[in-house]
Amino acid sequence: MMRDYDIKFVNKEITPFGGLSLFLKMLEKCHFEEQLEKCCIPVQGSNRGYKPIQLILGLFAG
Repeated sequence: MMRDYDIKFVNKEITPFGGLSLFLKMLEKCHFEEQLEKCCIPVQGSNRGYKPIQLILGLFAG
């Protein structure tokens, strides 16, 4: 789901996560997840574990 954002300067305090949506949108436009899938990332041995791509994106977003 793509959303358009209006970027402008405002004289208000923002949260530390203020730029996170822009960063994640940039990763999406760069097809970051598809690029990670092309790499040789080790696969979890358990079916209960997170996919490595989810862990990497979580590290970037957190």
